[in-house]
Amino acid sequence: MKKLVGHLINSFEGEEPAIDWELKKDEERKRILPIRPLILGGDDITFVCEGRLGVHLAEKLLEYMSQTPINEDTIHACAGVAIVHTKYPFYKAYQLAEELTKRAKDASQGVGGGSWLNI
Repeated sequence: MKKLVGHLINSFEGEEPAIDWELKKDEERKRILPIRPLILGGDDITFVCEGRLGVHLAEKLLEYMSQTPINEDTIHACAGVAIVHTKYPFYKAYQLAEELTKRAKDASQGVGGGSWLNI
């Protein structure tokens, strides 16, 4: 997750930004990142972000995870990205993302593993 936040910051601050997006600023003119981590524990990671960034950030997180070996093993993960309107009930969006992740896991097991993303 640290690498993902670093990527996000670098994308906004680089001379040629990888993400075409303006950061909002608070009352003190501090920039606000468009991502909020909700669950960072165990084998679950859940974050909420601006819809246009969701797929890109989920893909990047899976990429970073696969580049980080643990005990000489490669990490594989599956992700579900639910893009919903801001007025959509959060618990329903969360359930949708969980269902999308479950489908990605099922698909990955059918072909021998790997990291999968379901949208």
